[in-house]
Amino acid sequence: MGMTKVYVVRHGETEGNVYGRVSGFVDTHLTKRGYAQIDQLTERFKDIHIDAAYASTRDRAIKTAKAAVKGKGIEVQINPRLGECSLGKWDNSTWGELEVRHPDLLNTYFTDFPKWR
Repeated sequence: MGMTKVYVVRHGETEGNVYGRVSGFVDTHLTKRGYAQIDQLTERFKDIHIDAAYASTRDRAIKTAKAAVKGKGIEVQINPRLGECSLGKWDNSTWGELEVRHPDLLNTYFTDFPKWR
């Protein structure tokens, strides 16, 4: 029996990435560069055999997963259990804003995530 290969791909660049926004549950849109990146992903995976593809419920993840299997006749399985982490009231804030308003919590988030609440 052959080995199973698993490819983990992060979504293309989003507006949240560009503007430094926390975008856990926020469905931030792909940028022009993000669309170019997923076009490159289609090219990268064109000769790679894929049996299944999965994505979270976020549009950025679905579009990226669909690009990886384009032309392969594979339907992307959307699974909410793959969802991004909700950062609650922090979602859609800028990282700079959080640095000013919640420096101690932000430090915990980056240095000791299990203790972050």
